[in-house]
Amino acid sequence: MANRDSNSISAFTIDPSTGALTPVSGSPFPTEAGPVWVTVHPTGKSLYAANVFSNNVTVYSITGTTGALTPVGAPVATGLAPISVAVTPSGKFAYIANHDSNDVSAYSIDTTTGALTPVAGSPFPAGTTPESVVVDVSGKFAYVVNLATNDVSVYAIDLSTGSQTPGATVRTRGGSLSIAMGNGSAPVSYTPKFAYVANLTSNNVSAYTIDAISGDLTAVVGSPFSAGPGPFGVVVDSSGKFAYVANQNANNISAYSINLTTGALTSVLGSPFAAGSQPARPAVDPSGRFLYVPNYASNSVSAYAVDATTGALTPISGSPYPAANEPVSVAVDPSGRFAYVANQGGAAFGVCDPSVSPCGLSAYTIDPVTGTLTQIAGSPFPAGPELSDLAVDSSGKFVYVANQTTNTTFEFAINAATGALTQTGATPLLPGAGVAVTVEPSGRFAYVTDGSNHNVAVYSIDPMTRALTQIAGSPFSTGLVPFSVTADLSGKFLYVASQGDGVSGYTIDPSTGVLTPLTASPFAAGTSPIAVATTGKIQ
Repeated sequence: MANRDSNSISAFTIDPSTGALTPVSGSPFPTEAGPVWVTVHPTGKSLYAANVFSNNVTVYSITGTTGALTPVGAPVATGLAPISVAVTPSGKFAYIANHDSNDVSAYSIDTTTGALTPVAGSPFPAGTTPESVVVDVSGKFAYVVNLATNDVSVYAIDLSTGSQTPGATVRTRGGSLSIAMGNGSAPVSYTPKFAYVANLTSNNVSAYTIDAISGDLTAVVGSPFSAGPGPFGVVVDSSGKFAYVANQNANNISAYSINLTTGALTSVLGSPFAAGSQPARPAVDPSGRFLYVPNYASNSVSAYAVDATTGALTPISGSPYPAANEPVSVAVDPSGRFAYVANQGGAAFGVCDPSVSPCGLSAYTIDPVTGTLTQIAGSPFPAGPELSDLAVDSSGKFVYVANQTTNTTFEFAINAATGALTQTGATPLLPGAGVAVTVEPSGRFAYVTDGSNHNVAVYSIDPMTRALTQIAGSPFSTGLVPFSVTADLSGKFLYVASQGDGVSGYTIDPSTGVLTPLTASPFAAGTSPIAVATTGKIQ
């Protein structure tokens, strides 16, 4: 046990029957200034203590019979304010998160003595104020939680040298301090289950099961299910328990519970729930606690708390919140801290004049307790006229926006602290109209539908700059007037709702992003299918 204020380590024996603790003879054992973290080597023969005030780590040998600690050599230098220690399952390497120098120190471990030797290239950069470090059960990857940048740094570990190669970072909610890894031997798998399509003029929702191998869609028994007049957008919560449909011509939201076995929809008690005028493409936050709906004709965003048991909606205090002109689509970043709204209005012959009519991207912070929206300074952010859709990438660092008038996809970087947006690029489409955009789950490829030329353009995403480059063979044909696009949770399949031809399905090449039509595609839907969403199972 690390005793920070007394600069010592307490050691105990454990009664195998009762779990009672008895101090080891000689305990507590002295260490350097401010021990805050102790880790035992997998062999049980060594212990490592991170000393936050003396900027070093103390190495001890553990006496197997008594549990007593004996220092091994002098304390080993670390970065500034070492706060967490992790040892690989093999026992060959140790990693220390340094809170004040924003990096990770890496060491090889002497398998006989437990002594530490810095790895070549150490320390390795992390985010701002790293709080903890863990290594996965395979020993191939290390993860560091960064408090100030609200993200997790991911590193690949060289199994021979212990060197770390930085990978993608993942955004978290505010105040993240620690991370734990499961000890399962099987990798996480993502299995697609169901797909739902809003049919604009037949006023219903088509439901399908997804074949996890082929990606083919099969209509659920009872499909299609009734919606309100003019269903324009559909979204499913992260648990896959509830679906929500924005009825544009009825100014309300149809809410459904999803049968987790069959995919059938049942109206939630109290549904439909009132919204603003002409609700459009909604989004549920990653926690599944809040639903946000842009109201096209009332220039606002309705916010709701989601009942975790029933799926019923309760308006959040202060809702609806002001947006710019003609909000049409909303997206929430993966951390659930920020919401972004694409506003379609403000277009006059391809010109956006904010002094006449606010346009661009509205940006909000989300209160993690209440779901309340607060507009971010600088919002709305310019993005040209007639925005039609937007997507946040899986890292939570970038927003991609489809623009119908300029036939361009705009790229914005997200400020991790404030949520403010900075434009980083603009990628033109072939002559046409960019109607919808999505980023598949790995964050390597973006897909943009062209409503005029009836196709979907595919872009690779630069892993560092997140810039878009159209891939070879793009664009790929869809049905008539493709209006919505989504990739399933596994990243294996892409689905496009086309108003004239049902639902087109494709396999995604994981290396290139190339699309191959599914054998049975396109799949029949109702009249004017305009939005598609999928669910999946994580196990």
